[in-house]
Amino acid sequence: MQPLKFTEKKFIHNIKMQNNREKKRKGPAEERKPDTTTNVSNLDEIIARQREREKKLYPIRVSGTTVIYVTRNKANSQYAEKYKRDKLMRL
Repeated sequence: MQPLKFTEKKFIHNIKMQNNREKKRKGPAEERKPDTTTNVSNLDEIIARQREREKKLYPIRVSGTTVIYVTRNKANSQYAEKYKRDKLMRL
């Protein structure tokens, strides 16, 4: 059996690191999604608060698949382009 080359070792290391990151990562929807089986009485209050918060926000289409809600002073195409450039392109 031949020893692994440096590039092969680096490739294996990168795959292991990527697997570790994926194990640790949790989706934001999973963390914040209310559990309807345990918080039935509190759920109506949470929904009402969220609706009040969203009344002050306006939707902006950033891309074909992304719509964000922003305050009225940010609801313009320049902000959408800035958001797309700064936030979406970094991913």
